[in-house]
Amino acid sequence: MRRTMAMASGTMTPHEAVAMFMEKPAAFATAAEKAAVAAARGGDAARIASAALRPYGVKTRSNVRRLRK
Repeated sequence: MRRTMAMASGTMTPHEAVAMFMEKPAAFATAAEKAAVAAARGGDAARIASAALRPYGVKTRSNVRRLRK
């Protein structure tokens, strides 16, 4: 929400805009890797989905902590 408000108000720094854009492919690649490992280890659908979603949660929590400052 903070990033959206910064974008809407025109106060987002160029560094933050680039970071916002670049973190998406990196998170997707990590998620795909974790899902593939979970699948290769014989995980069921829930375990694979959980492994795939975990990197997004980690990145989201780190962004929240960083943007609260």
